[in-house]
Order: sequence, then C-alpha cells, then structure tokens
Amino acid sequence: MSCNSTQTENNMDPPTSGFYVNDSTVTYQIGSNKAIETWQKYLHYHNKGNLDSIIEMDSESIQIYTPDGKLVSGKEEHREQLDAWFTFGNPKFWTIWATSIKNPGEEGDWVITSCVQRTKFLDPESGDSTIQNVAIMANILVEGNRIHEFYVHQRELTNN
Repeated sequence: MSCNSTQTENNMDPPTSGFYVNDSTVTYQIGSNKAIETWQKYLHYHNKGNLDSIIEMDSESIQIYTPDGKLVSGKEEHREQLDAWFTFGNPKFWTIWATSIKNPGEEGDWVITSCVQRTKFLDPESGDSTIQNVAIMANILVEGNRIHEFYVHQRELTNN
C-alpha cells in the first residue's frame, strides 16, 4: 500500500458502531453537522417563540413522542400544542451537547442531544409565575432541513 493511498482507494467502508434491536443488519455511522445545525435552528425558533418558523421546519407527517407518553402527530396538532405552550409558558432551551448518527440504509440523520429547558409559566388568573427547569435528552430524525420525528425524555431539576 502506498503512502498516498486513501480509504476510498482501498474500498474501505466508513467505520460503524451500535445496533438496532429490530434489525440486526443495522449499524450506525457518524452523521452530519448539518443535521445538528438544523436542530439548533429549530430550538432557536422555540426560544424566540416563532411558531410559524417552527412549523415551516416540520415535515408534513411529523411525529413527536413527548415525555409523558403522548404522541403529537402532524403539523396542525403540533401548532396547537405549541400555541398553548407559548400562551402560558415562555420556554428557553440551552444545548449542552449534540452528536449525529446515520443508518447507511436510510434517509436522514438522527441527532442525539442533551439540553436544559427553562419554562416560565404564567397563571392567567392570579398573574403569578412559576419556573420549571428540566434536563432533556432527545433523539431527532432530520432529513434535509425538515424535522421528521423526535423523542423527548426529561428529568425535572430543582430550582436552586
């Protein structure tokens, strides 16, 4: 092998890692930074309360699996859920870390990320507000510049 040979010239596949319990042929490769950037843009729109831009980034058939076990299905249901959240809460997200993986046999990349979400809830009757801080782990399927599905897992943090 010459000193100038490359992985491509040697027909070596990129390294893979991991498994998927429902399909033993699946292993994952490192995904793209573009998918991470797309997710960060999506969170930026959440932080700004920009409902129209969030929905524009949703795929038509978006599926969101919430921490309480519910399923939000489609753009319209997502818009309704966000509208209610933004009416009485002011959520803000701070990403701690993110990475991306890809199943070579499928479209899109999965972003795996951890962030802190702080939401200030307003009680419309009393005018009082409360703060909720949660640590979030999320898995997000990004195809192109669209969010296709995501799973959110959370743990409530103390307000200290």
